[in-house]
Amino acid sequence: MAGNLSELYPLNPYPKERKGLELNKYVKYFLHGLGFTAIMFVITIGWVFILIPLAICGFCFGIVIALGILVYVMGWVNTWLMGVIWGKEKTGKEWWGPLIHGALLFVVLLVLSLPWYSVKSVIPELNAWPYLLISIVVFLVYCFIDGIAAYYVGTMFTETFVRKEPPMEPTESAPPAPPEGPKEPSPPSP
Repeated sequence: MAGNLSELYPLNPYPKERKGLELNKYVKYFLHGLGFTAIMFVITIGWVFILIPLAICGFCFGIVIALGILVYVMGWVNTWLMGVIWGKEKTGKEWWGPLIHGALLFVVLLVLSLPWYSVKSVIPELNAWPYLLISIVVFLVYCFIDGIAAYYVGTMFTETFVRKEPPMEPTESAPPAPPEGPKEPSPPSP
């Protein structure tokens, strides 16, 4: 049997096989949330440099374009994490797929973060250490919560990668099958 995938599939529609990480699903939720938070933190810092000129040039229109770019990138990042962590691939090739994906994820994550912002506004002024400890605990809990939310939003826009079995090759020892169809009677032999 050939060991190379390109030999088995000369016209392979799947450029590479993705299995995802083989971990407990709760660890995957945490890694998904942590990865999404870390990547989006870095991207948001760069996004600010896009937002400022767009907001200066065309106030409302520029802000809408900048938010559209951020939402689009959120959809792509979550789709990429779905492939790396869960082994799922993007279903559609349309340009608006990641935009809708990111917009839905943005709304879900915004709603999920409202309890923390409301508690944060009610907490009286704390010293630096208790506030830092509470923030670290909440960050770790929200990595898990955001990972669950990002996974379930991502499942709407991805599918599990399934590798098809290789085609059967004809064996050389078997004779070819006779052609099907009606047989003509042969003339009698003398």
